[in-house]
Amino acid sequence: TPPFEPPSMEATPLPAVPKLTSRTIEALAAEPNSSEYALDLHNRGLKAIVELAAATRLRSLDVSFNRLVALENLEGAKELRELRAYSNRIARADDCAALAKLEVLLLSDNALRAVPPTFARLRHLRVLALDRNRLAGGLEHLGACAALGRLSLAHNELASLEGLRALPHLEELSLAGNRLATLDGAGARALGGCLKLAELNLDDNELASLAGLRALEKARAP
Repeated sequence: TPPFEPPSMEATPLPAVPKLTSRTIEALAAEPNSSEYALDLHNRGLKAIVELAAATRLRSLDVSFNRLVALENLEGAKELRELRAYSNRIARADDCAALAKLEVLLLSDNALRAVPPTFARLRHLRVLALDRNRLAGGLEHLGACAALGRLSLAHNELASLEGLRALPHLEELSLAGNRLATLDGAGARALGGCLKLAELNLDDNELASLAGLRALEKARAP
C-alpha cells in the first residue's frame, strides 16, 4: 500500500496592497512573514508609500518587485536599518535622507538617473546597491557615506568616475557594464584612496587601456 500523501495545496496569494499607510502597516504586521520590526511587502502591487507613522519600531522593510515610482513619506520609520526596494520604477529617492540610521539600501533595477544629493546624509550606510538604473552622475554625493563597505554601480550609464571620493571602509565596488573609457584623473585617485578595496569589477566597459588600473595598483603597493 503506498504511503498516504496529502493533497497538494497551492499557497493562497496574498492580497494586493496598493498604498502603504498606518492602517495597512498594522494589518501587515500580523502576517506570517512580518512583524512590527520587519515588513515584507514584496510583489504586493504597491504603488505608493503614503505615511509610516505606525512604523516607529520598524527595522527592515521589503518593498521589492512592486510599482513604486518614488520613495517618499519615509520619515515615520526613523529606526529603519534595511530597505529593500529593488525591481520597481523608482525615479526619485531623495526622502531616504529621513532614514538617518539606515545601513542597507537596495535600489537595483529602478529608474534613477543620478545619485540623489540627499544620500550624503546617510552616514551609517554600509551596503548600497544602485546597479541596473540609469545613473550618469552624482557620485560626489556618496563622499560623505564614509561607512560604505559594499557599493554596486553596475550596469548604468557612467562614462567617468567624476565626483567619486575616497571611501575609507569600501571593500567591494562593482562598476561593470558602464561606459567607462579611461581610469585616470580624480576618479583613479579616489579609488587609490579606498585603502580597504579588495574587489573591483570593471567588466563590460569601454576601457581602451588598463594603465590607470596599473598605476592604481602601483600606488597602493607596500
